[in-house]
Amino acid sequence: MASKPYEIGAPGHAVVIRDITAEELKNRLDTPVAEVIDTKQTVGDVKNWLKMNGINQTKFAEMVLEKTQGHFSVISRNPAPWEELLAPGRAVFVRMHNWLKLSNEEKTKILSVEKEKMKKTRFTFSKEQMEVLMGIYEVNDRPAKFSLSFIQIKDFFLNRRRRAKKSNL
Repeated sequence: MASKPYEIGAPGHAVVIRDITAEELKNRLDTPVAEVIDTKQTVGDVKNWLKMNGINQTKFAEMVLEKTQGHFSVISRNPAPWEELLAPGRAVFVRMHNWLKLSNEEKTKILSVEKEKMKKTRFTFSKEQMEVLMGIYEVNDRPAKFSLSFIQIKDFFLNRRRRAKKSNL
């Protein structure tokens, strides 16, 4: 008999869904729970599982909790009682709680999915913008404000200063 609501009985009794996709498994992590979660026990059980299976906290935090390792580290160091948590804090513990209910095969499946890396499209200035920027650069290589976003302007002038420095060497 399982002593905790998320413990799985003997391997012969565990139900393993072999045809379920990794995305469906992740959706199961967000299933609401009716009972109060013992946050300290849940964190301890998760850490023990990670240690026993050689999984680092970074991978667990990113793949299961969809948080950073730093976030997981902070909440696992001193977990707040369930009653004191607001909805976003509870959601993290619900994911951990539901994670512990999964079979080892399902846990491994979630952790084995590689995150898709989104390539950022490179910004290019229009011909008119470039002419205006070059005119401003000729007058002042560190302007205060302009109609483009701060990052775009900052990067433009940073790159111009680098090119100017290289050409003067």
